[in-house]
Parts: sequence; C-alpha cells; structure tokens
Amino acid sequence: MPLALSQKYIVKLDSLRHALCLLDVSRADLLQRYDNKFFKDSEIAKSEFFSRVLDQNLTSADINYLESKCADLRYSRDSRTGSQYGLDLVCGWLIEDGFLSRLKRAGVSVTLAGDDRFREFLPSGKISTRPDMSAIGSDGQEVALELLADWRGTWAKEGHLDLRDNKLVEMLRKNAILFGVAPLSGQGFVSPILEMRDEFVPAYIPAYKKAGYTNSRIASRLSPLRMTLDNLIRLIG
Repeated sequence: MPLALSQKYIVKLDSLRHALCLLDVSRADLLQRYDNKFFKDSEIAKSEFFSRVLDQNLTSADINYLESKCADLRYSRDSRTGSQYGLDLVCGWLIEDGFLSRLKRAGVSVTLAGDDRFREFLPSGKISTRPDMSAIGSDGQEVALELLADWRGTWAKEGHLDLRDNKLVEMLRKNAILFGVAPLSGQGFVSPILEMRDEFVPAYIPAYKKAGYTNSRIASRLSPLRMTLDNLIRLIG
C-alpha cells in the first residue's frame, strides 16, 4: 500500500517533476539507465523505485529500505529521519540525471562524478563533497560542475543560499561552475564559483544545525531556467 508523504515532500517532489518538465526530460529518458538494475543487497529495482518516487507512491518496503541505509548517517541527515534523508538524496540524484540527459542532448560531453554516481546509498566514510558532474570543454579541459536545487523557493523568497560544511572549499579547489535550479519559480543561476566566492560568508546554518557558508545575494542572480541552461552550455564551451 502506498504511504502518505508529508506536505514538505509533496512540494519537493512536485518541484522535481516541474524541473524535469522545464528541462524537457521525459521519464523514459530519465530512467532508462536504471533498467534491470537493483539496489545493493535488495530486491528493489532502481527504475521502478525511482518511478514510484516521481509518482509519490512509495511503499512500506521502500521506506524501510531507506531507513535501513540512512538511519545511521546521523551527521549527514541532521534532524531528518533516515527515510527523509534518503528521499532527499534521491531527489538530488534524479535532478542530476535530468541535467545530465539535457546537457548530453545539447552535445556536451558530461559524466556524473560524485561518489554516489552509481546511485547507491553510501556509508558515512564514503560521503564526500566532490562536485556532482564533470564536463569536457571545447578546449579539451575538464570542467567541474556542481548542481544545487532549491525545492521550496528559498532563494527568491528568503534571499539566501546555504552551503554546509566544506562544500564551498571543495568547489573552490576544483574551480567548479556552480549551477542552481529553483523549479517552483522556473528560475536558476550559473556562475564560476570563483566569481561568487566573496558573496559567501561563514555562518551557522539553522536548517543543518551546523557551520557553513551563506550567500545573501543569490536572489539577484536568478534568471529564467532555460536562459540559465544556455549560459551554462556557453560557459562549458
């Protein structure tokens, strides 16, 4: 029997589907790479599970699996339950996959580069802050891409973007291009992280209950998502 989701996750999953629609990425395109693949130590098929996520149609077996994989990740999940944290990870994976599909369709040579690129729930010792994707520019140079998603409209409504822990440090080290998507407003932003570094200041992040970095000028960087995507493709070269 499907399980009821909280309003927070209903909004988040509605936002995810809207983002994929804006990117013109179909469910078939999104899920084809997971055909006949199962989560480790599980009989749960990845393509079917991700489809249930998109339909907000998770079963008790799905929730139990997320809890079993994520409940012990206390530092990463903050105050979230294991299943909530796991669902947040899945939302991040699917929006990354959507952008991967869209960039490839535009002729960009791009691959997933994060430690979770194989879409398995990792133990704490294997969770890192390395950028999500890697592209090859027209000059043959590798370009690190970091994707951030604002599922609930925080960037426009509250005017801030928060990065936890040492995420900013790693992006600066990789000279990454930061690409943000805010599906509810159909907006986004894109910039080399070096051009934004002075906008981030050390701060305590209440949502994470941890130290991190906050950018309080992010609303001024937002523009229509399709325009942002075009700018990203130009930046990659």
